[in-house]
This record gives sequence, C-alpha cells and structure tokens, in this order.
Amino acid sequence: MTLEHLVKVVKVADEEVLRQYTKLSKNLNLDEGRKKYFVGMGLFFINLVSYASVGRELFGPMEFHARIILNVPDCGYNIRGVLGMINDENTSEERVINPTIEFYKKFNSVVRFPTFIAGVGLVGKIGVDLLNYTSSGEPINQDSYNYLIYGIGLLSLASSMYIKDIDPKLLNKKPFWKSASSWMKDKISSLVPEPSPEPSPEPTPVPIQPYSRLEEYVQPNLK
Repeated sequence: MTLEHLVKVVKVADEEVLRQYTKLSKNLNLDEGRKKYFVGMGLFFINLVSYASVGRELFGPMEFHARIILNVPDCGYNIRGVLGMINDENTSEERVINPTIEFYKKFNSVVRFPTFIAGVGLVGKIGVDLLNYTSSGEPINQDSYNYLIYGIGLLSLASSMYIKDIDPKLLNKKPFWKSASSWMKDKISSLVPEPSPEPSPEPTPVPIQPYSRLEEYVQPNLK
C-alpha cells in the first residue's frame, strides 16, 4: 500500500468517526451555544487526570513533552470557546478568520484520529488480558490497568477534538460502508452469469381417433 492510499484510508476512517460523533452530538444538542466547549473541557480534564495518574509511570519523563504538544492546542481551543471568543454562528459572506483558531482546528484534524486509535488499542488491551485470564488463568499485571486508564484519557482527548469539529453535512452523506457494500454487490453481480431461460414445454400432440363410420363419431359427442 502506497503512502497516498494510506492517507486516503485514514481520511475515510476519520470522516466516519467524525460522523458518529456528529450524530451523538446532535442527539445531545451539543451543537447549541457553547455546550460542546464545556463538554470538551470536561473531557480534557479526564485526560489530564489520566496522564497525571499513570503517564510517567508507563512512558517516563519524555512522555511529558509529547503530551504537552498534544494537549495545549486543544486546551486553548476549549478555553476560548467557553469564554465565548469563538463565533460558530457567523453567517456573513466575509467570515473573519482567526489564525489561532484555524491553527487549533488544523492541528486537531491531524492528530485526533491517531489519538483515537491509540486510545482504542490501549483500552482493548484489557479485554485481551481478561480473555487470557478467563481462558488460561494468565494473571493480569498492573500495567494492564495503567494502560486502561491511559487509554481512557486518550479517548477523552480525541472525543474533545471530534466534538468541537462536528459537521452536520456528514449526516446527509452516504456512509462509506454502505457505498463499499453497494460496490461489492455490483461487482459480484457482474461476475455471476445470468441463468439461461428455461425452455417452454412443447405441446403434447393428442392423437385423433379414426372413425370408420359416421355413427361412431356422432354418438360419443352427443353424450
């Protein structure tokens, strides 16, 4: 798989995750006013608690610098939204572009999907460990619980990023999996030959009984 194909796959997957967050946010009315920024701030604090609890224990002091780079833009984005410094309802044709906000959006759009996948992977690890424990009695070590807490933090951070970038237009767009399913059905249909029509049954000829005399023909038809 080339880099170009990989980027396309990531973009499609990221859009599908954003669609689900958009659907959830619409159901919870997070698109009204500054709700999504308050929710984003709450999720961000969950992320901070997760990091403070197990971050350094798992990854050492170098992880601190990576998390600073990852966290600061989203934190600034949330704070500006909570303070009412972001106008999401600007409908004027000449929209005033705030370079700081645009940087936050661009940064989040790049890092949110890798952050989401990392969180899912770390949370899923505890599921694998539990399966090994129930099937073979393999003990669950402390790191598995730490990875779970850290994974929840990453998922909270990714959720904060996705919620602030919800796009209602995605709800009117056909999901990728449906498009892929339709494409696969069309491909399979084109490969399977159409069944040949069954031949219509030929009529069975009815033999005509010869009549030697006129009485033999007339009498049966009068009965």
